[in-house]
Amino acid sequence: MNIYLKRLMQYAWDNGISCVLTDKMNEYTPSSAKPENKIILINLNWYNQSEIVFQMAHEIGHVVNFMMKESCTILVLATSQATNEMPILKH
Repeated sequence: MNIYLKRLMQYAWDNGISCVLTDKMNEYTPSSAKPENKIILINLNWYNQSEIVFQMAHEIGHVVNFMMKESCTILVLATSQATNEMPILKH
């Protein structure tokens, strides 16, 4: 296994993200993430092997982005409750 893939997997595990790596999928089935469950699926059978590390980083990014949005929402709601103000949420 590639050293970069190992490092990304360690980063994911350190941040509570589960990784499923499989070579049982079709070579054109893309890797994916389910951010709300903190899990990523990496297709090790991808037709362009040099893209797998990038795909893993990309899928981890989806989960981390979701986790950050979740944290910000909790902070906004907690702050508004502490100050008895309505939160102003902008997208």
